[in-house]
Amino acid sequence: MYLWHRWSAIAGVVLLFPHYVLVTSVNNTINNTLGNALGFIALFGLVALLLWALVPRLPVVGRRIRTNYQLWFTLHRLTGMFVIAGLIHGFL
Repeated sequence: MYLWHRWSAIAGVVLLFPHYVLVTSVNNTINNTLGNALGFIALFGLVALLLWALVPRLPVVGRRIRTNYQLWFTLHRLTGMFVIAGLIHGFL
């Protein structure tokens, strides 16, 4: 279950980039500012959390940045807020 959770999260974040590129390359005739704002919040929030999780694992940076489990767990819970923002974005 852990591996499924991890790989599905990675696939979801990776698929956000083609979605963003393809959607922004087309002229949007529907101007839904709330939906667009929630989409940007979800995208940049998830990418920020992904970078926060990956950067300490890099060899050069990992020696200088230390994180603990409690901080990781707290930030991991924030992921749910960004996913909910993305779901509302999809409905709008």
